[in-house]
Amino acid sequence: MNLPVFNPDAWKSKIDPDFDILVKATLRQLREMKDYVGEGDLECNEEFLKILTDSEGAQPTYDGKEFKEILAVIPEIVKGQFDTFATLSVEGRKESIEGSKKLFISLTEGLSEESKKFYSDKIEALFNGTLLKPYEYKSEQERAKIIKHNSRELGCIIIPLFCRKFIDEKDEWTDAPTGDGELLKDPSSLSFILGQINSIFALIAYQTSIEELLKKGDDSSLIRAVTIDKGLLNHEILKRRILRANLSRDTKFLKLLGRAIPKKPLSHESQYYEAYIILRLFWPGGLYKLYNEELHYFLESCDLVSPDYPYALEKFVKRYIHPLYRNQ
Repeated sequence: MNLPVFNPDAWKSKIDPDFDILVKATLRQLREMKDYVGEGDLECNEEFLKILTDSEGAQPTYDGKEFKEILAVIPEIVKGQFDTFATLSVEGRKESIEGSKKLFISLTEGLSEESKKFYSDKIEALFNGTLLKPYEYKSEQERAKIIKHNSRELGCIIIPLFCRKFIDEKDEWTDAPTGDGELLKDPSSLSFILGQINSIFALIAYQTSIEELLKKGDDSSLIRAVTIDKGLLNHEILKRRILRANLSRDTKFLKLLGRAIPKKPLSHESQYYEAYIILRLFWPGGLYKLYNEELHYFLESCDLVSPDYPYALEKFVKRYIHPLYRNQ
């Protein structure tokens, strides 16, 4: 009996054929940061310490501003576009669409011809497909379906292209402009940066974000959050839990908390944290379209160690990735 042979490059027909280059650049940056911080020992110089300690409430912020939250805005953008188009004539719609297409096509500058064609076809299908149809005469249910479809398709274009703007032709991440260093003198900017770093630590150590740990709120999650960021002891959730432990003589929790405080953030690493971060980051950028076999070969092409194919990988995705984007 001859078993079917699966094409390891099949994923290239569904997402950017050079998506693996983008992932490798992202991994390189992640690994460089990981090597730099070791087990997560971050030290601020005196200038940064003064900025943070002299500013009321200048603590790392965890407001969930990740792709999965930002994506929630895309349906509103799509709906607004449709509503605007409903007021235009057919010619007016075509003119507006041409402007939008040119904007997105400009983002493909510098990509391979294969990638350019992929995005050109996607942009044509998106803008010349449902956008030119008489959306205003459709039912609410039909409108919702169109918005959901177009939002996901827009995410597949926006996320990879915008991320690619941070890498140069050598596939290395470019330095972000910092002006005269004013950004790093602003307490809110410093808080945001520290929050992002700690969130990456949480993804590496526990395959979840600080925000998600705080939202879950059970003792185990709170202990893990404090292991990553000791400043969370000043967070309202932790303050209430510590007060309750004191009043109820919950010495078990207090002992666990005491052990977590001196513990290094990255003294523990989850087994497949690189695969988890890449899947979490780029799932709405098109990876959700890949079948289990295609995803396996895609991760393999990115030189990523992932759970065993087929069953362990499928379970991993269902357990850790699907819940993040269930409503999108």
